[in-house]
Amino acid sequence: KEQLLERQSERLSASQRVIAEQEEELAEVARELEATEQENSRLRESMEKMMEGSDFG
Repeated sequence: KEQLLERQSERLSASQRVIAEQEEELAEVARELEATEQENSRLRESMEKMMEGSDFG
């Protein structure tokens, strides 16, 4: 019975490590997404300025 508990405990630790790694990856993806959104906003603004200054707008 003690060995069973030990194995379950090891599995739990492994699962917690995997979850921690996934949370780190998720945070990184969220940062990249935020950077992409900021870049898109800047591009949109510069496009709008170009359109205003040209015959398109």
